[in-house]
Amino acid sequence: MGVRICNMLMIVWLGLCLSSFNKTDKSLRLIQEDSIYTILPKPPHFPGGDELLGKYISLHARLPKQDCPQGTFHISFVVRKDGKLTDIKIYGKAPESYTSSDSAIVKMIADMPDWIPGETGGKKVACQFFIPLHICMTQE
Repeated sequence: MGVRICNMLMIVWLGLCLSSFNKTDKSLRLIQEDSIYTILPKPPHFPGGDELLGKYISLHARLPKQDCPQGTFHISFVVRKDGKLTDIKIYGKAPESYTSSDSAIVKMIADMPDWIPGETGGKKVACQFFIPLHICMTQE
């Protein structure tokens, strides 16, 4: 059995930098140097857009077969104003409880090239980002 990413760009840009259930538009406030925004008029994005993000994930997702990864991994990270990804985690899980598949997904995200940072008021800012990654097993 091999692993394949299903409905790749059902990697729904739940993004638009939405923080779970936080609908407050922080971009309307005065820009603060160290703020991490949740909603931006110009959200961060993978270089080349959604299609290349899907290709990157398809090429780089190396998940251990013994975990039988299946379902949705809710990935959370911060895109800093320099485009680097930080604070990468599986949303709702403590790192010490990660399976080897969880750890492999976190590593794949950490190894991504820098993103194009989000902007508000013409300034690049840090933004919290969420990606639901759908995984299913296929016969190869």
